[in-house]
Amino acid sequence: MTEDNNMQQKVSAQTEQSIPDAEVSVNNTSTGQSPEQVQQFAKQIAELLQPQLTEAQRQEEENRRREAEKQKLAEEERQRREASKEAAAKEAALKARKKKRLLRGFRNLLIRTLLLIAVVYILFYQIIGVMNMPNDDMYPRIDSGDLLVFYRLDKDVRAQDIIVLQREAISLQEYDAEQAEEQAAQMNEDGEINTSVSAVSNEQKVPDIPPAQAVEGEGLKEKFFRLLYNASVKLGLRGKAGTQTFVCRVVATAGDTVEITENGSLIINGNSMIESNIFSPTTMYVGFTEYPLTLKAGECFVLADHRNGGADSRFFGPVKQEEILGTVITIARRNNL
Repeated sequence: MTEDNNMQQKVSAQTEQSIPDAEVSVNNTSTGQSPEQVQQFAKQIAELLQPQLTEAQRQEEENRRREAEKQKLAEEERQRREASKEAAAKEAALKARKKKRLLRGFRNLLIRTLLLIAVVYILFYQIIGVMNMPNDDMYPRIDSGDLLVFYRLDKDVRAQDIIVLQREAISLQEYDAEQAEEQAAQMNEDGEINTSVSAVSNEQKVPDIPPAQAVEGEGLKEKFFRLLYNASVKLGLRGKAGTQTFVCRVVATAGDTVEITENGSLIINGNSMIESNIFSPTTMYVGFTEYPLTLKAGECFVLADHRNGGADSRFFGPVKQEEILGTVITIARRNNL
């Protein structure tokens, strides 16, 4: 406080001392000084009259300046943080949009893939079917290995239709080829060739397939393949366990009476059939189907075009409608593929 009082006294003394000097200057200006000089003298007087800042005031001013600088720095830091947060938010939004587009693209791809699988499944496993001819039972009309396309929705078959059927697997008896030729060459009492040989030479092998039911001691791999096989059976992708696929020609339908004679003639409803596309006699397999045979509702009688050895209704009897997979509509020769 003493120093402040001393400072004020010094300022007052200087002010009092300067007033006479200022008055002298003003008097001098009134005696012929220019307006610029008068303004300069007035400025000097105002500066002399301005109170001097005390040390406390200077310190307070310095504190205010520092506080303003701190606030300015804090504001700049806040703006930087807000800009950083805004940039991070924009980057996060951009990543979210990219992720959303990626997920949307993946979802669209998945939907299209599922739709394609559904279309293929419906088209090829519910409407039409494709298979290779497994043997020469339909030779020469169809060769082994030819690609067959059949229509699954047409189960109302007619005579001369070529159908694909699936039924229980059969184990055909093997015969010695020479013995079959000797039996076929034997003459009966009337001098005609005895064609009533029970020889079926081209046995179709049943594929090795997993069991449909769980077996004791099966491992994880066996269980997986069993479940996969059962699923494929339910979806119609393959036949049931213990079944076999045949391709035959329909020769008689429900209500017809079929008879095959010992001399190799096919008789339908008492009429001997003349088949221009068959080049071998219709051999009767002794000990299997009994004739005459009248077909019931929903049944048909099928024969292989290769009559001397083909597996057909002469061996396994009439075919039920539920055993028919479809009617062949197109044949693609193997050598043309």
